[in-house]
Amino acid sequence: MLFRDGRLLLVKRAMMPEAGKWGIPAGYLDYGEDPVLTATREVLEETGLQIEISDISGVYHNPNAIEQGGASVFILYNAVLVGGNLKAGDDADEAGFFLPEELPELAFESTHDIVNRWRSGEFRSPI
Repeated sequence: MLFRDGRLLLVKRAMMPEAGKWGIPAGYLDYGEDPVLTATREVLEETGLQIEISDISGVYHNPNAIEQGGASVFILYNAVLVGGNLKAGDDADEAGFFLPEELPELAFESTHDIVNRWRSGEFRSPI
C-alpha cells in the first residue's frame, strides 16, 4: 500500500479476473521467491515506481478469485516511495493515485476492505 499526497496508489487491471477494475498493485509469487521481493517487483512492473516495504498491514483470502483464475491469498504491505516515474506497465492499463472521494470502480473484496479501512482512518497516508 503506497500513498502520495494523501492519495492511494491503484492500478487498472488489464487481465482477468476483474479486468477494467482497479486494485492494489499485486501479482503472483514465483516459486521460492520472497513475498517482499514479489511485492516490490510487482509494483515496479505495474507502475514504474520503486518502493521499500516498511511493514505488513494484513493478509486477505479472496475465495472468489480462485474461480476466476486469480490468487486466493493477498498479502498487504505498507511501502515507501523511493524512486521511479509513474507509468502503467505489465498487466496494468493505467496507474494512479486517488483520494477516497475520487476512487474508480474497485476489484476484489480485499481492495474494498482496504479502502474501507483507509476511509475509517485505520490506514493513514504519510504526509
